[in-house]
Amino acid sequence: MLDTIAAKEVISRAKKHGDVKRIVVEVGDFSSTKAEDLEKLLKKFVNWAIEVIKKPAFVKCFCGYEGEPKVLERTKDFVMFCCPKCMLVPEDISGTKIILKKIILQ
Repeated sequence: MLDTIAAKEVISRAKKHGDVKRIVVEVGDFSSTKAEDLEKLLKKFVNWAIEVIKKPAFVKCFCGYEGEPKVLERTKDFVMFCCPKCMLVPEDISGTKIILKKIILQ
């Protein structure tokens, strides 16, 4: 359900710019939708060329660690992660959103 909502939102935003030919979408590793699932849905709903770029999650921890977090648990609705260095919960910096990066019109 969230996957379909995310796909329809991307389509809606792209269509606001005109007659779409191609889009580039960045999907964060910790976003609500997996990159592969979003790409399949977009291709199902529209006839555009679609490029999906996976963006790894990046965190910053109070202990000084900066980089990819350690994933403790992942379900369809959430990701539980920690700092791989100190095991505390770090601040998420990037890799949590779906971003429409580029729209190419007809």
